[in-house]
Amino acid sequence: MLAATIFTLGIVRDHLYQLALLEQPVHPTLLHPAVRVAAVLLFAVGTVLYVSSMVAVGVRCAFRGGSGRFRLAAGVSGGAFNVLSDPMYVGSTHHIVAGPQ
Repeated sequence: MLAATIFTLGIVRDHLYQLALLEQPVHPTLLHPAVRVAAVLLFAVGTVLYVSSMVAVGVRCAFRGGSGRFRLAAGVSGGAFNVLSDPMYVGSTHHIVAGPQ
């Protein structure tokens, strides 16, 4: 239930953020098709990193990893953790940098 609440509130927050950004002026360079393609690719990579790392640690540990009973006994080395030591942070950062599409 907690994971569903966090996920749902995240979607609402992202929607409100996108509405606020749509009201802001845009520099003409950002409207270039190459920049748009780069943003979409960055967003896609971020999504893959985030989702694969969540699958590797499990939903409980992804959302409640700091609380005692949901802590993993050993470090995670599967999924996106084979490539990066902190794929959830990198994936989230890719979403922030890419911005709303």
